[in-house]
Amino acid sequence: MLIISVGITKVVARKKYHAAQDTREMFQQAGVELVVVEQEVEQYSLQ
Repeated sequence: MLIISVGITKVVARKKYHAAQDTREMFQQAGVELVVVEQEVEQYSLQ
């Protein structure tokens, strides 16, 4: 994942993404802090 490979250490997101569990696990293993401002899951039409 590019975010991890370039050395980013913190990611701030407004809401959770419904299919991001793998990303959250990768961030945790790589030591990337993920901050989610609003704990609700983002909803998209047609998904």
